[in-house]
Amino acid sequence: MTELLDLSLEDRAFQTWSMGFLSLDTNARAEYEAYRNIQTRQDLEAIACRDDKIFGLVRGLYVANAGRGF
Repeated sequence: MTELLDLSLEDRAFQTWSMGFLSLDTNARAEYEAYRNIQTRQDLEAIACRDDKIFGLVRGLYVANAGRGF
């Protein structure tokens, strides 16, 4: 875990609220439609070669920000 900010406030609108992220094992992550376990170049190429929603989203963000296609 990487702590980004640690500070105390005298006046908080939501005194008991906190934020965190779930820690999921590989099996639990696999249940999410957007999860991709990319470990090899072949895994990445398999995503790029099919109509993958996540790849399309990331490609669109890259093209919009970098101005280049891939």
